[in-house]
Amino acid sequence: MHYYRKHKIEMILKVLRTMLLFAAVATFLLWWGGFRIVVGWKSWFLFLLCTTLLMIACCFLVCDIVVVYRHSGKRIRRIVLVGSSADMLELYNELKDDPFHGFRIYGYFDDNGENLLPPECKRLGKSSGVVEYLINHREIKECYCCLPSVRREEIVSVARYCENHFIHFYSVPEVRDYLRHKTYFNMVGNVPYLSL
Repeated sequence: MHYYRKHKIEMILKVLRTMLLFAAVATFLLWWGGFRIVVGWKSWFLFLLCTTLLMIACCFLVCDIVVVYRHSGKRIRRIVLVGSSADMLELYNELKDDPFHGFRIYGYFDDNGENLLPPECKRLGKSSGVVEYLINHREIKECYCCLPSVRREEIVSVARYCENHFIHFYSVPEVRDYLRHKTYFNMVGNVPYLSL
């Protein structure tokens, strides 16, 4: 539940940022406009505090309802992984620990005998068999591919099939071996790049 806790902390921070901005702007406008708050400034700040706490509680409630809904088997995001590098292991752990988005990992494809993924993640075959598997398992709606760029033809073939059959295709860059820091994806025009 590591991701779940992190998700809730991020929600709290977003609510606090939003409410602080609202409080600052609203208080300034009330003061600048010369409006007299009938209930007094103390009650105004108490109102802001209660509203903030109520918004956080509502976010938590909605989050918990979504998780229960996902656990019931509805709106599950069925996915397969292609490759078993250190980056794919990291991705697998993130997806597995995220009950909010409802990922169900069917397994992975890989030619390499050194599997980094845990035993509970089933090996579905070699990467050359991805398209055939997707044809026979139409419930799969997402494919995460972490093959090296030298295998361009295989990647393009899987990506093209996914594009033509309404399956989300995601390319996972292999950067764990040389980029240990947190990276961010950016674009300059049509050119993607990663920054530290």
